[in-house]
Amino acid sequence: MRFSIGAQFSREFNFEETLLITNTLNNNFSNFFTQKKYSLDVNKIYINIICVSKEFEPFFKVRPLKILKKEAAVEY
Repeated sequence: MRFSIGAQFSREFNFEETLLITNTLNNNFSNFFTQKKYSLDVNKIYINIICVSKEFEPFFKVRPLKILKKEAAVEY
């Protein structure tokens, strides 16, 4: 199973911090999920992390879980 993390950060995070967070999480989760099989229909898991200041919070709504049928993937 493949695992991928996307991220959106507000301006108080610098580039190195965002890379550290996304790369570390991506590597740890990828290692964990590599040998896992939860269903024959799901081959990929995508997670998008949103880290923003309180003043930007109203602009970034939590999106519901999506089941992608063309890719056999879950996106959250």
